Amino acid sequence: MRNLVTTITAVILMFSSSVLKASESISVEIYDFSVIGVTLSSTIEGEKLYLKDYDGTILFNTTLDKLTSYKKYFNLSEVENGIYFVETQTATEIKVTPIVKSNTGVALITNSTETIFKPEVELENKLLSFSFRNTVDKPVTIKVLDKESIILHEEADILDTLITRKYDLSTIPAGAYYIYVTQNGKSFYEEVVIK
Repeated sequence: MRNLVTTITAVILMFSSSVLKASESISVEIYDFSVIGVTLSSTIEGEKLYLKDYDGTILFNTTLDKLTSYKKYFNLSEVENGIYFVETQTATEIKVTPIVKSNTGVALITNSTETIFKPEVELENKLLSFSFRNTVDKPVTIKVLDKESIILHEEADILDTLITRKYDLSTIPAGAYYIYVTQNGKSFYEEVVIK
């Protein structure tokens, strides 16, 4: 495994630059052997910044206020070699930028930032409207469950770029229901309450 990470890092270092602009609002830069800087511009209140390891363990997190600019440095010299992720989350999307740490330092993978849009769910007069933008071109699974986790509806392996569904909930009793969306290892859920 160590040889694989070293080989991948060598290839990445050949094709990456020292600055990766993830979007208009996030920039990830390498400052030296093991330090990266994350700059967020025009943050919105409630936006979250994470540093996670490959297994999803959160190494750093903070919730931001509305700011013109925010900068955070991460020294990765004390963490094991491997793949790490800088992740920002807002109410509508998640941006994930991978970072590779090896014996030779840290590297960014050019054009590897993924933007994942969270599902939009709206309930009006017992009609549930659902939409999800599949920007990573991976299969999506949608489940509607009741409060006892009984699956009322399930669709799997949906590959549409824009997934929109309407569910008529007028025949089910009042109570809390959950819409779960899973894609590429990420899960989202929304609670809806029928009165």
